[in-house]
Amino acid sequence: GGTRSVALPVSAREESGPFPRLRPSSSPGAVSGKINDHEHDTAEKDATITALHASPEPPSSPPRCAINFFGLPRAFESLVLPSIIENVIRPNAVYQCDYFVHYHNLTQEKSGRSGQGGTINPEEIFQLKPAVLRGMLPAQRMQPQVSFTATNETDFLNLYATLLEKIHTIKDNDGRYLYFPWKAHTYERFTT
Repeated sequence: GGTRSVALPVSAREESGPFPRLRPSSSPGAVSGKINDHEHDTAEKDATITALHASPEPPSSPPRCAINFFGLPRAFESLVLPSIIENVIRPNAVYQCDYFVHYHNLTQEKSGRSGQGGTINPEEIFQLKPAVLRGMLPAQRMQPQVSFTATNETDFLNLYATLLEKIHTIKDNDGRYLYFPWKAHTYERFTT
C-alpha cells in the first residue's frame, strides 16, 4: 500500500459522476493539438492535477487515510499503545489507513513539565505495526503501510535550529516571550 500519483494526458481522462475515472491513452505522453511547449506544459500540469484528484478506487470503496504520530514514545507499551488500538486503529480500520511515525529516539528523559523523567524504551514503538496488522478488517484488500522515522536529540536540534531560535527569542508587544508557558511556574526557560 502507498499513494501513487500518475500524470496522464488530458485525453486520458473520463468523467463518471462525482468520481473521475482514468482510462489509458492511445498514445502515452501525447497531448493532442500540441502547438508549442508552453501549451504542452500547461496541458501536462492540468492532466497531472486531474490525475492526482482522481479516485484510485471505485466509488463503493471507502476513502484511504494516513495517520501520523510524532513525539517521544514514553510509556508506549503500557499506556499509549492500548489507547491507540482502542481510539485510533479500530475506529479507522474501515479506511485502510497507513501509519507514519516520527519518534524521538531517546532512552533517558529529564524531569520537567511532562513528569518525573526516567528511562524510555524507544523500541516499544515498533509494536505499533503488529497492532495495526491485527486491526485489519477481514475484507481489507491492501496491507497498510506502517513506517518509522527516528530522530535523535542532536539531529533534531540541528535540523530545527532556526525555528527553535525563533521560538525561544520572539517576544510580544509587552516584551514577554511569546512562546513561554507562563502558567507553568516550574518551567525553566531553554538556555542552551
